[in-house]
Amino acid sequence: MFEEHASEVSKFVKSIIQEENAMQRKFYSKLECVVDENEIIEKVMDKWNEMVDMPSYHELRDLLKKRLNITNNNEIDENIRLKSCYWAEKCHCITDKNLSLHAVNCHNGQRWYANDLDDYFGIELYKYDLIVGGPNHGTFIINGNHNENENEEDIEIKLADFNQKFECIENINKLVQDVFNENKNIKERNAERKKNFELYRKKNKIKKIIEVYTMFKTKYYMMIGYNERSKKIYNVFNKKRQELNTEACELLSINNNYDEDLKILCEELINTLDVVNNDIKTWYTTIEDKINTKFNQDISKYICEFI
Repeated sequence: MFEEHASEVSKFVKSIIQEENAMQRKFYSKLECVVDENEIIEKVMDKWNEMVDMPSYHELRDLLKKRLNITNNNEIDENIRLKSCYWAEKCHCITDKNLSLHAVNCHNGQRWYANDLDDYFGIELYKYDLIVGGPNHGTFIINGNHNENENEEDIEIKLADFNQKFECIENINKLVQDVFNENKNIKERNAERKKNFELYRKKNKIKKIIEVYTMFKTKYYMMIGYNERSKKIYNVFNKKRQELNTEACELLSINNNYDEDLKILCEELINTLDVVNNDIKTWYTTIEDKINTKFNQDISKYICEFI
């Protein structure tokens, strides 16, 4: 009989754990996925490689050749490195009342990042760099440290000075920025869903704990038993009850009434634990006193035989 009651509660608890694990797996499998960084870079390089055939690139190349006083198209095509950047989240270094030390990648309170294109261009210095996106969008750089360039310092040519926009450049900029913006939106949506899911999990967990202790309330004497292990089992249950009570009280203190259902469930759990604790404590004290064995002998079998 004792084993049957213990087994019933044990199976119920195991089913709760299995249900919880299955619920978590299902939830996380349904979350949106962001576009992988490698996939973004691959799309960028596809655009970059296609750019050489675009009329807008031919216009840009002709203007740069004129500015640099060169005639060979390959001088531009084969010696230019793309630096792909994008605007990211706001930086907290600037507030209404404070201007603290800027982050390296902060520009007027907005962070920006660069895609790592070393796998495509290598790490060597190119004669020219073209920055697309970010705070220096549309900047053509003649690198001063390159041994084939006559200038000792970097020379910057702003494409905006040509008084026109170049579709080939803007397409890459839009591609990268749009993907980052969508990834940002996905992360925000996922964060909100996780927050709601965690709240649901908390409430569901408390409901299940109340169910377990409601069941335990009618079977505790059968599970704790009347033998030399009973005191140890009693202490284990009592310790767990105290931990659950503490956890419920902490949830009430930090909940700040943002979820009324959670508050009600915590109060119900605390009340259920108190009732179970009082019942078990009274029963334990009475049994220990009346039987006067201090649970040192296994009398379970005698009770079972009597029943």
